[in-house]
Amino acid sequence: MTKDLAKVEQYAIMQKGKMDMVKEMLNENVGDTSITFGDLKRISFPSGKSKTWQIPDIEAEDGVIESKAINGIILLTQKTRQYWEASFEETGGGTPPDCSSEDGRTGRGLPGGECADCAYSQFDDNTGRQACKESRLIFMITQDEILPILVSAPPTSLAAIRKYLLGLTSKQQYAHSVYTELTLETDKSKAGGISYPKLVARKLGNVELPDVSAEYAKMFKPYLKREVSRVVTDDV
Repeated sequence: MTKDLAKVEQYAIMQKGKMDMVKEMLNENVGDTSITFGDLKRISFPSGKSKTWQIPDIEAEDGVIESKAINGIILLTQKTRQYWEASFEETGGGTPPDCSSEDGRTGRGLPGGECADCAYSQFDDNTGRQACKESRLIFMITQDEILPILVSAPPTSLAAIRKYLLGLTSKQQYAHSVYTELTLETDKSKAGGISYPKLVARKLGNVELPDVSAEYAKMFKPYLKREVSRVVTDDV
């Protein structure tokens, strides 16, 4: 199933009284108003030359929607780091990291300390990679959803999303005050010429009701920040 996510008008959260309805619906359907990572739609970054997002959707026949773009309002982005002493081949995955950072600056665990000064955060001259995995978590509201979705940008896309966010800052705009489109383009690594998808972020337009989107972002940020702090100590 393919769905067009390009429209920016008539966002669900822009409807009158929607934020109070969110709390009421969470209480009625789930029993509480807390939000955890496990509750959110998590959109995995594709591999190889793919330029299509696989978006979970309970209304899709196979449970997934394919889309070339994710359009929405960014509520929060958070840079994180995770380091495993043993390789994926040795552990098979699913093991907590030996060291992690919820802000990408200060590590907890072994070796811990300031990430900028850590040997594992430095780029290898041969592979162009860091031993410590750096990511940026992007939480967005899409047109027909009232709960955030999560996109995790890998190291190869960090420069692109940072450039976009700095561009908004230069124009004196908050990320939650504009509509953002996330698409994919194919790039090749300098070492080995391996193809991989890279994030492309662009502004679609200004949010019509910025006070509403700002209030929505403010409502969700405490939950999301708490979950970032918890989840970086796990294998995500």
